[in-house]
Amino acid sequence: MINDIDKIRNDMGDEIPKYMNTDYHLKRWLKANNDNVNDTIKKFRKYLRIRQCYKCDDDKYFEDFYNNTEIVNFRKIFSQSICQINWYNSKDNALLFVESAVNDTGSVTKSIRVNDYVRIFFTCCEYFQRVLLEHEKISGKESSGICIFDMSNFSLMNYANPVSAINKMYETRIDIWLNYFSELLKKVIIVNGPRIMSLSWKVLSILLPSEVHDRFMFANSLPHDLKKSLSTDCIPIAFGGTKHIGNCLPNCCNVVGKLMAKDFIKNGNIWLEEKVIPPKAKSISLSPGDVLKETFEVKKNQKLIYELYCNKDYTLKITLNDNILLNPDIKLSTPVLSAEDSFIIPISGIILLELTNLSKLMKMSGKFTVVIA
Repeated sequence: MINDIDKIRNDMGDEIPKYMNTDYHLKRWLKANNDNVNDTIKKFRKYLRIRQCYKCDDDKYFEDFYNNTEIVNFRKIFSQSICQINWYNSKDNALLFVESAVNDTGSVTKSIRVNDYVRIFFTCCEYFQRVLLEHEKISGKESSGICIFDMSNFSLMNYANPVSAINKMYETRIDIWLNYFSELLKKVIIVNGPRIMSLSWKVLSILLPSEVHDRFMFANSLPHDLKKSLSTDCIPIAFGGTKHIGNCLPNCCNVVGKLMAKDFIKNGNIWLEEKVIPPKAKSISLSPGDVLKETFEVKKNQKLIYELYCNKDYTLKITLNDNILLNPDIKLSTPVLSAEDSFIIPISGIILLELTNLSKLMKMSGKFTVVIA
């Protein structure tokens, strides 16, 4: 294994951020890619491009992470605990965090676009990774992540349809986890699940590939089942432990208010924000696996603005001069709200936009508007 780690270091050199260049971390990357060095290097490089595209290479952003405006707004929609370097399981040195199930799924999917959700989720994974690597540095021991997933507000009906809006949103999140952070999160412990556990697992397993099913477990008897693998001091008081975080719920998650109609966002907001009158949207139709390519000549400090609504999973890759990634080719969908974004052009050149239909069986149709302003 050490030889494989050295191969990665020799090939990538300074491309690897200094704080990531540890044996523990590179070993995780290898394991996530079946110990194939070439596949690991290829995936690591793609991850670094996405990380840069999402501005996750800006250390200052993570210095006061939970006070960043987009994180504050994200936590108004989703109930999650914060990540703390001193919140770890003394039995295996794993870092803990808690996430609560979404109850009002209809309101949530009207309040955040999938492309924004994925970007912020990626950023949250980056923050957790930074904390975990610092924890490993201080402790001198390998660590991992354990998520306690609180299903207190879980409604099976909201998740029963595998192509429901909330499930499509979670699909993109799972895709990010499996591709770029799979070995960080090693265990998910589900608490307060529905009485009919087989039904809840049937719903969850629809979203999860079979190779990670063994990372999920149900804790039916609290705190007894949790104490089999977790130390009492890392178990939230809601589940029979002693862990407490100020100004949070007993399960250590933030309080989320009821989402109202005023919190819902609308398709086309991007044009109001950018003060641009868009042209008539272009109708798109792509066969399974097909790619729509468009090029634009741009000048420094211009803006690329787009709105996309389609009926199949897709990727939208936007590059400038072949080497500057503006928007990564990450699996996305638009089940309720359109995907919208804008980018300031850093240098003059040629933009290549590539929209791919990820469906292997079905044609994609939709509306697409792109403006250079």
